[in-house]
Amino acid sequence: MPSSSGPAAAAPAPKRPRKSAAAATPQASSSAAPPRRRRAPLFTPFRALGYVCNAVPAQLQVKSGGKDARAADVSILTSLGTSWALWDAARTTLLFVGAATPVPIVDLALAEGKTPFLAAAGSAVYAYERSRIAHVFDATDDAGTLHQLASILVFGDALVALSAAGSHLFHWSISTQSMLSCLQLPADFAASVALHPAAYVDKVLLGSAEGGLALYNIRTSSLLHAFPAASLRLAAGAKGDAALVDLCQSPALDIVGMAWADGHVLVHDIRHDEPLLALSVDGSLARGCLAFRSDGSAHTLAVGSTAGDISLFDLAAAPPAAAAGLARPCPLTHTLRAAHAGAISSLRFVPSNPLLISSGADNAVRQWFFEPIAAPSIAPGASVPTASVPRLLKSREGHAAPPTLARYYGDDGRAILSSGEDRSVRLLSVVRDSRSAEMSQGAILSRAAHLAVAPHTLKLPSATSLSFSTTRSRDWDDVLSTHAGVRAAHTWSARDRRMGSKPFSTEKAEATACCVSACGNFGLVGDAQGIVRAFNMQSGMLRRTYAATSPLGMQKGKKPAAKRGSGSPVTGVVSDSLNSLVAVSTLDGQLSVYDFHTAELLDVLKLDSPIASLALDRTTTLLATTHDDLTLRLIDLSTRRIVRQFAAFRARILDLTFSPDGRWLIVSSLDGVVRTYDVPSARLIDAFRPRRVATSVSFSPSSDFLATTHVGELGVYLWANRAQFSATAVRGMEEDEVWEAEAEGPVALPDMRGEDEDGEDDGPTELGEDEEGDAIRRVYTSPPQMEGAQEGALVTLTTMPRTRWMTLLNLDTIKRRNKPTEAPKKPERAPFFLPQLAGTELAFDAQKPAQAGGKEEKTGLPSRPAFGQEGLDFESDFVRRLRSAQESGEYGPFFQYLHTLSPPALDAELRSLSTAAELELFIGALTARLRRHLDYEAVQALLAVFVRVQADVLIALGIKVTAPPQGDASMERDGELADEGETLAEALRLLLVEQHREGTRVMELLEFCMGSLAFVRDLPLT
Repeated sequence: MPSSSGPAAAAPAPKRPRKSAAAATPQASSSAAPPRRRRAPLFTPFRALGYVCNAVPAQLQVKSGGKDARAADVSILTSLGTSWALWDAARTTLLFVGAATPVPIVDLALAEGKTPFLAAAGSAVYAYERSRIAHVFDATDDAGTLHQLASILVFGDALVALSAAGSHLFHWSISTQSMLSCLQLPADFAASVALHPAAYVDKVLLGSAEGGLALYNIRTSSLLHAFPAASLRLAAGAKGDAALVDLCQSPALDIVGMAWADGHVLVHDIRHDEPLLALSVDGSLARGCLAFRSDGSAHTLAVGSTAGDISLFDLAAAPPAAAAGLARPCPLTHTLRAAHAGAISSLRFVPSNPLLISSGADNAVRQWFFEPIAAPSIAPGASVPTASVPRLLKSREGHAAPPTLARYYGDDGRAILSSGEDRSVRLLSVVRDSRSAEMSQGAILSRAAHLAVAPHTLKLPSATSLSFSTTRSRDWDDVLSTHAGVRAAHTWSARDRRMGSKPFSTEKAEATACCVSACGNFGLVGDAQGIVRAFNMQSGMLRRTYAATSPLGMQKGKKPAAKRGSGSPVTGVVSDSLNSLVAVSTLDGQLSVYDFHTAELLDVLKLDSPIASLALDRTTTLLATTHDDLTLRLIDLSTRRIVRQFAAFRARILDLTFSPDGRWLIVSSLDGVVRTYDVPSARLIDAFRPRRVATSVSFSPSSDFLATTHVGELGVYLWANRAQFSATAVRGMEEDEVWEAEAEGPVALPDMRGEDEDGEDDGPTELGEDEEGDAIRRVYTSPPQMEGAQEGALVTLTTMPRTRWMTLLNLDTIKRRNKPTEAPKKPERAPFFLPQLAGTELAFDAQKPAQAGGKEEKTGLPSRPAFGQEGLDFESDFVRRLRSAQESGEYGPFFQYLHTLSPPALDAELRSLSTAAELELFIGALTARLRRHLDYEAVQALLAVFVRVQADVLIALGIKVTAPPQGDASMERDGELADEGETLAEALRLLLVEQHREGTRVMELLEFCMGSLAFVRDLPLT
């Protein structure tokens, strides 16, 4: 359980010890309580950002338009793990995401009809109608055994799936959704890849792990022809054995390309069993590595390797003759080095277009365009090339390696800055994926080509800290970052998506922490030698230096007593919202506070443990420090004192973030739990354990989402804050409850599709009860804080929301402001005389039963009055509650009833008090409430409105106050008063006397509190 510590200020009286939950809750019986419901989480999975594709080969969907269409519509189908995404190739925008499968997807296919998207996952093939799963094909053999699948193939109405063991071939009909056959392959033939040769009806070409080929008829389940591995390998000029990993149909009939895992490729005529062309690439090959160009302007074969290179071969430039039984060697025309940062998962030429689309395991889809060859560019006497060198046309990318740091950017919560192990800094859009992009680090590609190295090796290492300020984002760079092992901090422009040209050098030490001032003019950079430097964000010039080893009172320009650069590494640096203070934490557990402008060292706090990180909430000036002793401390930057301490973590704290209002503190740790603490109460209010450890957390400026990054995951995940979107009962929890939920398993991470609208809600399902089955009080009343004689030393200002009594005071002004400019139109009459519902919107109550006897009640007439014991009774519920409270002497229920009324309803009730007796009842209620020292501000608001709306009645009775009554001073009366007038005047006199006495006491308490706070915080009284 988290503990709280801090300086204790003097108080008028000690607080009563807090009761336990068991003691505070009345028990109906001594029997065992029913089992508690599962606690509804504060954060629920919403969606994932930054996913594009993975190692599963992508598929192309080409739809020809109508007669007026200039080009076909091309879509790219990619796998995202347990779901898939469909992208528009022209604009690289996300179209929609498929529903998740129970296990990761291993292959994708496209078909015609109502279920065009097919995904193989586990032992089943899932058919999708748009993004919804419409049917499931189970891979069950004749013996009833389920088989894991490796790949699927679609041609016509046939769906063919190959088992992961390579022993079975399943055949279904898509239209009838039935299995037609299950072919068991020979024991010495382990199929690894399948292809349907063009124009071969009911034929499937299978490649084996031994390197051979076999042609099967799936309708008759018979072997038609076998291609021995030895002859194929010999024709390709390869030695030894290797598995066939890919088969590709060429634009010409009967011609098939085959690739082995060792890098050899053979173009073979399967009709005549004749080898045609052979080639090889450096490195190994995998499924989806082959693609034939089909636009007719060039005969090109593209081969992608697991190293990320794309090799282009000119098939038309092969020599005309070759030795018997050997294929002709195919010349290499160009190699795209490091086209992807990971293995190439698929290559696809767009039909009839000079466009190559590649996808890789680096979470990127790229489009390469082949420019047409211009005749004037060919030198005289030179050979005429048949294909041009492709250029990168467009791409859609995400992090190639897991991100380790994420921070919300801006004040609207629409963008996230992230950095990861792939050496990139990205700006992710929360609202639209097409706006996400990598921040440019300069001419990386040209430098990499000149140096013949991979582009990612020239990028900055992963960021260790990120900071920004949007105040001057239109004028100059607004983002600052430090990177592991780099001796400078770098600026970035989020507006232009680029890195700045003027890094902030830290001389000979590594830059370890950074902060951008609230004004956006200065960037603070801390280094590994304990020095913090302030640079101008526009010019990059050094403005001042904060030395962590300086003695107290040292100002700018004075030489520090200790040798500069001998301090402990800086682990965090922050500045407040007014540019008045700078706080610096170091690894030796020292927290230094400087004057922002003069660099004078104001204070030094020596904490018990090394400080690992630092975070500041500029709204409350609360400073959060994480320590190596698994504790988290909150420090008031104004007083430099520890105000909270949390020590419930079982492993190292990784990251933390404040909510925008500073009330919540969200912390992730290496024990896998993301905890949420309520800062005012110092209580743990929520905890959840994701499937992977959260390495970074960031709260949205709009309080709607929590962004996290996780170990081994390429995306940034969003968790919806339920308290922002619905009424959520937030209550404290013990640390033991966190680990009791361990049996339920970890929380699944969000996916790209987002929250399922049709899914079940984990929140409360019964009205009036919370997630644990306890009744929720709709009107909250503060419990008494003192007992006995001590209770008179306190005063409760109000238990009514401030907005409610402020609205009550200004209700006339609000009505005048909201008065319509034109008269409202008469609403349309409802058909069949449906009764209307009360409210501001036109609505009808279709469920209201008909009147008894079939007679309809006429509208516009007052309801029939009720008869009491003494005749007609027009007394309102408000007055009845007042009278009941006077008789019982307990006004608590009456004021709870007032809290449930809206300001207009309460104003109407006060105006409806017509007789002197009713006025006296209300005045007595206010007097009794003041004597109990409760609802002081609410009583003032009610009294002000009461005097304003009932002034004519008081004047008519001749009641006026010439001076504030004190003690037993009497009211001044004009003329003759009736008995009820005298009684009302006396009640009003008692109220004003109590009002003066309580007002004086409240002012004394406020002055005492202000003096005590000024003494504790060492602040002058002004």
